[in-house]
Amino acid sequence: MKLRHVIALVFVLTISKTYAQQSWTTPPLQWEQNYGGTANDRANDVIPTSDGGFIAVGNSMSDDVDLTNNCGLNDVWVVKTDGNGQVQWQRNYGGDDEDFGLSIAQTFDGGYIIGATTFSNNNNVSGNNGFSDFWVLKIDSVGVIEWSKVYGGSLLESLFQVKQLRDSSYVAVGSTDSNDGDVSGNHGESDYWVVRLNLAGDTIWTQCYGGLKTDVCRDISQLVNGNFVLAGYSNSNDGDLTSNNGGYDYWVLRIDHNFKNIIWQYNYGGSYDDRAYSLTLNSALGYLVIGSSYSNDINVSGHSGSVGPTGNADVWALKLTNLGIIDWENSLGGLADDFAFDAVQLADSSYTIAGYTSSLLANTSPNNGLTDYWLINVNRFGNRQWGMVYGGSKADFCFAIDTLSSFTYIIGGGSFSNDSVVGGNYGGSDYWLLRLDSAKNTTALPDVSADGNQLTIYPNPLRTQSTISIKTNHTDKQLLNIYNNIGQIIKSIDVTGVTSLDIHRNNFQAGVYHYTLGYENKILTRGKFVVE
Repeated sequence: MKLRHVIALVFVLTISKTYAQQSWTTPPLQWEQNYGGTANDRANDVIPTSDGGFIAVGNSMSDDVDLTNNCGLNDVWVVKTDGNGQVQWQRNYGGDDEDFGLSIAQTFDGGYIIGATTFSNNNNVSGNNGFSDFWVLKIDSVGVIEWSKVYGGSLLESLFQVKQLRDSSYVAVGSTDSNDGDVSGNHGESDYWVVRLNLAGDTIWTQCYGGLKTDVCRDISQLVNGNFVLAGYSNSNDGDLTSNNGGYDYWVLRIDHNFKNIIWQYNYGGSYDDRAYSLTLNSALGYLVIGSSYSNDINVSGHSGSVGPTGNADVWALKLTNLGIIDWENSLGGLADDFAFDAVQLADSSYTIAGYTSSLLANTSPNNGLTDYWLINVNRFGNRQWGMVYGGSKADFCFAIDTLSSFTYIIGGGSFSNDSVVGGNYGGSDYWLLRLDSAKNTTALPDVSADGNQLTIYPNPLRTQSTISIKTNHTDKQLLNIYNNIGQIIKSIDVTGVTSLDIHRNNFQAGVYHYTLGYENKILTRGKFVVE
């Protein structure tokens, strides 16, 4: 494989003594790379890894070029690269039927947890309960399977997200049509299904949420207090739901730490189909829910083009407070179909949303072909700041985005193109990964005040216990956010009025951590500490 580097633009940023003033520009492409064979291959998730590289999971029907030993039909395919997109290792997993890799996360031990949907019952897959099941694989740092287990009933189960929780257990979410086997309490046609697993992949418990019709869970996030938020879509109007606006609505639930009690649940949308695909926690303890909408009434406004079953889809971004109240909403798109499947929040509280577009007009950038990768950045109030498309003359579908600690982007999906910015297609669709530099100076956050605000950690490195001392001139609610080495917030602490607090070694893994102290969208000070 030939890595195609793109010459990056150089941005000059002037920083004043007390504030970093920054302008918005689209992020330049650092490199792009195809991976695959002569059949169809598609990446469904991609994340940065702790060694500075990336790992992608999806599905592949190929048995040549980058792949060998296809197990049959679609296999789960994992590709691990370095920071420049060069393959370090790749492995496929599956049986002789259809297997789809949907989600991957790096685990605390340096390995990976993979969430998949399987129709198989041989080779790497055993114990299928009937039709399709949740399939979760734990692999080590080079892709060797440590354990592989299926969960489900006699009908259809579809897994969309798996994550490792703070207590090291795992949670997998998706939908189930069953009410037997591992599934109990199904309310109707299809329910949200949550499966909690221990470190060995054994089931701790499972839980269904929904009504008499179709309810599909697409994402889950754990809150600082141990509660969870689920997001997906539903056309039910009974059971755990109390209303429906028409067709499918976004359906968001907040549940307690043991998944037994619904703290609140709301549906959001208009008269037609609105489907949520991703949930992003934000630094203000609220949530951004993104997906697609065919509506332009009730909760939805600003739709471009026509609505309803024969209309076109817009990206619909919905910002909620921590109580599920609508903070803002925005429809983004052109006169054809536009979809979003993933989003990240940046340190300045803006969001970058990833999906694909087939539009030529309105607020998308010019389209290169049938469908293009599409990135849209909105500020913390939901106002669009920039948009960018990437693709060739054929169909290109983006499904995943993540950021590094330097706030560069990695985005991934599938591409049928072999021209324009896309090069080296092997046949059919390929995994297509792009790395983009930040459009902003990533070492200086916006609105940073240096006037009398100070945070110190002593001793640093942290070996057993260290004390954080805080000095600030502000009385607003203040949050101390601690980030791991791939830029994820692992702790968010309300330190309003606090002058000192202790942190303990047993709450952290060894490594380098970054922190910010701030309020609203202002960062008062930042720094890093080492845990040994």
